[in-house]
Amino acid sequence: MNPDMSDISDTSSLSNPSNPPDTSGPPPLFWRISGNPAALPGFRQGLRQPALAVGVRRGAAGWPDSLDAAWRIAFPHAAGPEPLPPGSDPVLMRLLQWNRIIQRAARLPIYEDGHILRWRDKRHDPMLLLPGLEPQATLLVVRWLERWSNRLAAREAGDAVERFDDELRTEAEHLLTQLKRHFPQNTNSLHFVDAAHALDIPWQHLGGGILQFGQGRQARRMDSSFTDATGNIASRIARHKALTGNLLRRGGLPGSAPLSVTDADAAVATAERIGYPVVIKPADLDGGVGVAAGLGSADEVRQAFEAARKHTQEILLEKHFHGRDYRLSVLNGRLLWAIERVPGGVRGDGVHTVQELVDETNRDPRRSPTAATPLYPLELDDEAKTLLAAAGLDIDSVPASGRQVTLRRTANVSRGGYPVAVNDQVHADNRALAERATRLLGLDLAGIDLLIPDIATSWRESGALICEVNGQPQFNVVTAGHLYAEILGHLLHGDGRIPSIAVLGRSAAGSLADDIAQHLAAAGLQAGLAGVANGPNARIGAEPLACPQNLHAQGNALLLQPDTDALILQIADPVALEQGLPCDRIDHVLIAADADDALLNAILPQLLPACRRSVIVAAAHACVPRVQATCARHGLRLVIEPGDQGLAVCAVHMLLAPAAASPAREGRAQAGE
Repeated sequence: MNPDMSDISDTSSLSNPSNPPDTSGPPPLFWRISGNPAALPGFRQGLRQPALAVGVRRGAAGWPDSLDAAWRIAFPHAAGPEPLPPGSDPVLMRLLQWNRIIQRAARLPIYEDGHILRWRDKRHDPMLLLPGLEPQATLLVVRWLERWSNRLAAREAGDAVERFDDELRTEAEHLLTQLKRHFPQNTNSLHFVDAAHALDIPWQHLGGGILQFGQGRQARRMDSSFTDATGNIASRIARHKALTGNLLRRGGLPGSAPLSVTDADAAVATAERIGYPVVIKPADLDGGVGVAAGLGSADEVRQAFEAARKHTQEILLEKHFHGRDYRLSVLNGRLLWAIERVPGGVRGDGVHTVQELVDETNRDPRRSPTAATPLYPLELDDEAKTLLAAAGLDIDSVPASGRQVTLRRTANVSRGGYPVAVNDQVHADNRALAERATRLLGLDLAGIDLLIPDIATSWRESGALICEVNGQPQFNVVTAGHLYAEILGHLLHGDGRIPSIAVLGRSAAGSLADDIAQHLAAAGLQAGLAGVANGPNARIGAEPLACPQNLHAQGNALLLQPDTDALILQIADPVALEQGLPCDRIDHVLIAADADDALLNAILPQLLPACRRSVIVAAAHACVPRVQATCARHGLRLVIEPGDQGLAVCAVHMLLAPAAASPAREGRAQAGE
């Protein structure tokens, strides 16, 4: 028996996403997976993400509070679940919630709990639609929850007496490690997707860390903070620190002059030739890895060289420039934001030791050794102890009240530093310097690392050094979290969506879709058609595409094409949405004259939750009263066209109208045409 509209109590249709839930065998103590979970690569039930459909066989036990407590122990950095909605099934709702919480703990972009689908025939198990970036990741979470929730429930029931908190934590860490393989774990990617979700910008992970934001001709692609406009030559220059410094100096800007050193002896000889203090840094790494600044002796140079050698074989040495460390972020030739990066350290209070001050600093919940938090812990390692000794202190010393104790030679956040916003203090000359350096290297987006005594004083007066140009800058959410939305706003027009319409009908839908495409072409827009009944299964303009035989794959192919101006989905079969929609939102739904009850009953309950503007139908269609009530329930406009002949023209008019517009045609429809 397939789950269709007549069998699911909320009138949703899954067509045939998986085997029917298995009701054979004795019920579990708590719950277990029923049937075969099935991936839904498209968008279903109004969800904004693809989902995994999982049948759930319930046992007699409810959801004990101790399970939530156990999961909080297993995932200490994750947020706990929200209160259960009144009247909801606690077991099924908690499974939805913890799937989202655990995947977010692994830095996967999950934003909603999902849906519970119940069968009218109570003999069949309910089904969960669990949102997830990839079905394999969601299935890992579900199977982990199945194993551990039943195991902990058995302990609650007295069937087991052993405690296994350590094993639970270990397996939770292993689960997170597995999940993190499914999405890039750099600082930027998740925050860009978070910003896109908040701005209602469609996105998808293309693989290899590449993200697409927007659709068709409106789309842009990014790899962390690389954009599709970042040139290969420009990024290569920025990644080569010696080449960057040389180009800056040749271009008349204050760039560094690093020298390559092959061993510790060569490093010491070079340092003594150019004069102390000096800086040792890898030639090909970012994030402050292997960097040691302010080195004042041969011993310090040797130690720093050996430390850098652990990360790379290409090591540079340059003269140290005394100044404060600033990061200036530039996009398309304009300064976006500026921060000062303060080296990791503590401020004395005259009471506590250095060790105690460090411990207190590390208790800040924003600090942890993982990328899940914006700041990193301070460590009292050899570098910190060397700097303490140079200041006449050790870890047991009590610094005087107000004394700043520096524990790092560099100010990178990844090394325990912290950022301070200084955007309103940047001197106009320093702003122009950062913008000119970005243009010189040919970058569209860059982070300019500037050493200068004071960002409020012109570099022409005080002197300055551009020590590095980052072609793929990382943004810290403590002071620069707003940049993700701002950058997307610069890259995209509005929400990055192209106009879209779904045409429902049997044979008439094909001619309607063609007419709409021709009218759009006359207006200078190239439409992509998916689900075409006759001829190629998907085409852009008149050009056919080679796509799988399902609406989701065809529509997604069109959304990936950079010359698709509008999307037309032709839906002529009740199972057309078996894989889901190719996009999370459809602007309009057009009901053709030959759209019968079987098609409408199967498709509308799935389509209307994703529709964001209007439903268009001819006045003579028998479905008008029912559709009118449904549109009111979903907050949609009902556009009633007097005759069948005008449906295509009406559809084009609606597609070309701004989203906020309220054309007179819609006004008449709402007035009861």
